[in-house]
Amino acid sequence: MASERPARVGSLTISVDVPELSAPRAGAFQAVISHCTVKNTLEVPPEITITLSDSSGTRSSESPDNACVDRVPADGGRDSGVTL
Repeated sequence: MASERPARVGSLTISVDVPELSAPRAGAFQAVISHCTVKNTLEVPPEITITLSDSSGTRSSESPDNACVDRVPADGGRDSGVTL
């Protein structure tokens, strides 16, 4: 975990075990995995929209421009049945 706010993952290390990969192919493989979709997404985060609904179908949305974090209880919503 990162030490600064907001709470987030501070770093990730990915280890790829590739048996029987020749040295000439290793460079090409490294280039391919360094441009994978998940890595690119983590480096350039997508816009995230949070949509809440209740049993009646009422919905509300929070875009990244709205500070919805302040409205989440300190317990992360555990007591309210909200899963984060």
